[in-house]
Amino acid sequence: MLDRFEAIRGHSLKAGDEDVGKVVDLLFDDQSSDVRYVVCDTGGWLSTNEVLISPKAITTIDHTEGCLRSNLTKDQIERSPPISSDRPVSRQEEARLHEYYAWEPYWSAPMAGGPYFWAAEPMLHAGPTGVPTPLDPEERAAGDEIRDIERHRDATSDTHLRSAHEVIGYHILANDGKDVGKVKDLYFSPDAWHFRFILIDTGSFFSGKKIAIATDWLEAVDWAERVITLDLAGKQIESSPPIKDEALSDEDERRLADAYGRSLP
Repeated sequence: MLDRFEAIRGHSLKAGDEDVGKVVDLLFDDQSSDVRYVVCDTGGWLSTNEVLISPKAITTIDHTEGCLRSNLTKDQIERSPPISSDRPVSRQEEARLHEYYAWEPYWSAPMAGGPYFWAAEPMLHAGPTGVPTPLDPEERAAGDEIRDIERHRDATSDTHLRSAHEVIGYHILANDGKDVGKVKDLYFSPDAWHFRFILIDTGSFFSGKKIAIATDWLEAVDWAERVITLDLAGKQIESSPPIKDEALSDEDERRLADAYGRSLP
């Protein structure tokens, strides 16, 4: 069963038995759809209004108690490096945060379903016959210099963080230009913290039904204009099975994939 962003927004963040803030947003990577941070409003007990917590520090999402439980202490959070309230968050700020909490930087780890952000060091290359042969010392030195430059570029480059709260209300278009509706919510896996589906309120376009579309079925996102274009035609979307109670089970996912003739993300 997937969880919803709006279902956890407003939940308290717990450090041990103490409430340290309220969940106000999730920051996700616009290239991978992975959630990178839970944004919590501290309510003024810290000098900064908001703190960023990696999903790696969240141990439980407890809807009964209305909280996210973490493996952090209140003292740890109080002493964490400050984050600028003005977004975007810089990579330097992220690096300080990850170093302080000893979180593995996601930008130096394997990306979900993709390659390493920093490529592994090559030891071989294809020789004249196509058979891999060892790199000579000059080639190794040149490669080391290039990788140092790439590591510096990636460590200091702008991030691809986007606000889930900001995406709520984005306009949705089919790939044939037909209006579909607006984003009402985003579904994520509570284990992988990865956005897998968006919930769309079709309003007057399709009799007001709510539908779910996998993030893998998006064609383009215009962040400036707040418009998402789907990799689906209007007629396909019109016949989409409705989402009635806004929960999304495994069976619902399979039903959606069958309806659109797509594989599940």
